[in-house]
Amino acid sequence: RDVHVVSPKVLPAATPRLEVKQLERPPAVEVTSDRIDSVVFHAQPSSPAADRFRLHGMRLAELWAAGKLKSVMIASPLPGEGKSTVALNLATALTEKGKRTVLLIDADLHQGCLNERLGLAPNDGLAECLRDGTDPLSFIQRVEPLGFHFLSCGRLQEGSPTELLQAQEISKMMQILAPHFDWIVLDSPPVLPLSDAVALTRHVDGSLLVARAGYTPAEAIEEIFRGALGAVP
Repeated sequence: RDVHVVSPKVLPAATPRLEVKQLERPPAVEVTSDRIDSVVFHAQPSSPAADRFRLHGMRLAELWAAGKLKSVMIASPLPGEGKSTVALNLATALTEKGKRTVLLIDADLHQGCLNERLGLAPNDGLAECLRDGTDPLSFIQRVEPLGFHFLSCGRLQEGSPTELLQAQEISKMMQILAPHFDWIVLDSPPVLPLSDAVALTRHVDGSLLVARAGYTPAEAIEEIFRGALGAVP
């Protein structure tokens, strides 16, 4: 799989002042060994795949240190291209073995899969925060031994989840979360079938596009670079 960094945006010089609530130590959830296998950065730290994630983490860290990048959306043109696997591994890599606080958000309100991938029971999360205005800090879990924090997609319901992402609540939620974490990583829905990822780009500093070698049509990648994510080759 190839991972490309696209559309990094410079953080604004000043953001609206909010009262920052103290983040209490979130409850820890243990990921079993069979679930960790797909997180090669942790399960096989000396493998070529882990080294690739390590390299991407280092490149992103340079932008972070320059104040240009804090929140990153992981996207793909189509389903089944491995973006959730990339999100899990990148979130683990960005923790730098506990030196950085990283929040991984399952932002796919249609078919979020990270709870299942991690072996966690369904619980309230992003959907409830956006629909009910609930404090997102109350839903965050600490995933061990991977080392990152996690906000699930919530309890998926029928209807139009895309409307939740258009609302002002997501901007407010990101402002609440930002002071508590060095990194915020969002696993988004695929770009081309849905408009959710396009809506999410307004609330993140940059996007990473995941394309699967030998699987993703070149036309799909070209369509995204023509403007679906505001990307620049």
